[in-house]
Formats: sequence, C-alpha cells, structure tokens
Amino acid sequence: KELEEAKEKFKQGVSGILTQFEQIIAVFHSSMKQKAWDHFTKPQRKNIRVWCTQAEELHSIHSDVLMGIRSEEEMEMSDDEMEMPPEKKDTDESALTSQVEALKEENDSLRWQLDAYRNEVELLKQEQGKTNQSEEDTVREQQFRLLQQALQGMQQHLLKLQEEYKKKDSEL
Repeated sequence: KELEEAKEKFKQGVSGILTQFEQIIAVFHSSMKQKAWDHFTKPQRKNIRVWCTQAEELHSIHSDVLMGIRSEEEMEMSDDEMEMPPEKKDTDESALTSQVEALKEENDSLRWQLDAYRNEVELLKQEQGKTNQSEEDTVREQQFRLLQQALQGMQQHLLKLQEEYKKKDSEL
C-alpha cells in the first residue's frame, strides 16, 4: 500500500514537472515568434534556442518516464481489467492533441526563424550595398573637390590674364 502511494506521488510529481516543462517550452516558442524574436540579440537568440532544445529534451525524458510508469501499471492489470477506460482514452487523445499543438507551434516558430534569417540576409545585402555606395560617394566627392580646385586655379589664372591685358591696354 505504501509502495502504491509512493508510486502515485512520484507519478503526480512527474506529471507536475511535465506540465511545467510544457509551459516553459510554450514560453520559449512564443519568444521565438517574429514579434518577440527581433528584440533579442544574436547571442540571446542562440541561448533561447539552446534552452528550448534542452527543455524539450527534458520534457521528452520525463514524458518517457511517465509513460514507462503507466505501461508498468498496465502490465500489472489482470486480463479482465485490460480494457482501456474512457479516462485513459481521453488522456491519450489530449496527449496527442498537445503533441500536435506543440508541433504546430514548432512549425510556426521555424517559419518565423526562417523569415528572420531572410530579413538578416536582406539587411546584410543592403548594408553591403550602402558600403559600396558610400565608397562611390567618397570617390565622387574627391573628384568634385579636385575639379573645384582646378576650376579655382583656372579662375585665378584668368584674373591674372585679365589684369595683364588691362595693363597692356592702358600702356597702349
């Protein structure tokens, strides 16, 4: 009887841990959505991905432990008790539903990540283009200054020639 109570407490504890991991994973997945994802730096994004995979791994491990406990309980049942109770069917269906939801969230998350990567690539291309443009602008600006200096030199030369012309004209 004490063993049964201990098993039940352990099973409840593992179920509680699974629930908490599902909540943690849900938070990580929601943080990976585009709206929130853009607020994080690259190192933070990397940490979130690592933490999310670790949480998912731990969740699956605890889920396997819970399934192992349930399968042991099923083995202990006698043949006349082997018929699956409706509660068990509901539990299995809800587990499948939660898995489907988790997969949908993961799929959405991956789509958002893909979009984020595409945006980053686009930004890098634009920055590269701006770098090229700024180099071209610098070259144009240098050419403009040189032409300005040349024009000023020509104007000064023209003024000197005009002065010389006036002197010669006044001498005549």
